[in-house]
Amino acid sequence: MITEFIDIKEVNRKLEDNNVKLMLDNESAYRSQLFTLVNTALKPRRKPKIILLAGPSCAGKTTTAHILKEIFEHKKYKAIIVSMDDFFLNREDTPLLPNGMKDFDGLRAVNLKQMEECFSNLFKNGSAGFPRYDFITGLNLPDEYFLEYDKRTIIIFEGLHVLNPELIKHLGTNDVFKVYVSALKGFKNSEYSKIGIRNLRLIRRMIRDVKRRGKSPETTIKTWQNVCEAEDDYITPFKDSADFLVNTTHEFELALYKNEFFAIVANNRDVEFQFTFLRAFDESLSLDKRLLPDTSLMWEFIDKPEVEEAALKAEEEKK
Repeated sequence: MITEFIDIKEVNRKLEDNNVKLMLDNESAYRSQLFTLVNTALKPRRKPKIILLAGPSCAGKTTTAHILKEIFEHKKYKAIIVSMDDFFLNREDTPLLPNGMKDFDGLRAVNLKQMEECFSNLFKNGSAGFPRYDFITGLNLPDEYFLEYDKRTIIIFEGLHVLNPELIKHLGTNDVFKVYVSALKGFKNSEYSKIGIRNLRLIRRMIRDVKRRGKSPETTIKTWQNVCEAEDDYITPFKDSADFLVNTTHEFELALYKNEFFAIVANNRDVEFQFTFLRAFDESLSLDKRLLPDTSLMWEFIDKPEVEEAALKAEEEKK
């Protein structure tokens, strides 16, 4: 697949002309995809029981799932989000890789038997108990919540493997609508100044990890190769089977992330990966995130100003 690139100079022109209009136009375009998705899924004789929502790391799956839920509910359906992660095996039962490490990314880490029982009972009986996975204890907790299903219910099932035919066989229905979500466009200013799709998602993940998970940029970078390999093994092979693709790239992203990015790497100028796209960041204008709409997908990766202010205040009080 050939990557499409957004021209940074053109984005700069739009930002200088009317930065708020650029943001609102992009937010509208993103949501327009989701309205089209819902209308396509609900076509006569097609209405699915499950919307399967897959995508790589920092694709924007969480926000997309919740907006889809709102759209379905606006159309008088009951929409329920279910995470594939809640069907993980107990950590101690997770199979091992050839190198002796636990295979947390593979389909073998998912309790397919439990999944089949839950969904089959839901569609057969109209109600069923579903598990929650406790990431702290590493335990799969059965019947942590109960779902009810009728003809006006849509299940939005989100996770790494949900487009895999082997997993789909265990959903208790073939009435599914498959969705692939990701950033589908990169940025460039010249042949030597590019940010591809994966590096765009790396930037999203790095900012998120530093702000919310206490991880250093180096830590995120070190694990990124493993993340990408899992995507190549478990997501990319099934992308072309999707009924609908959702592009989460926003034209103003580089401008929005610029200050955030340089703040977290200010003392890490020797980090090797920066040299592949630092120049593209330099060429982009910056955008004040306080202008961003409250409902923006971008808040999935960056903190709102009030969150940062509260964190700073808490740190000052500790001193």
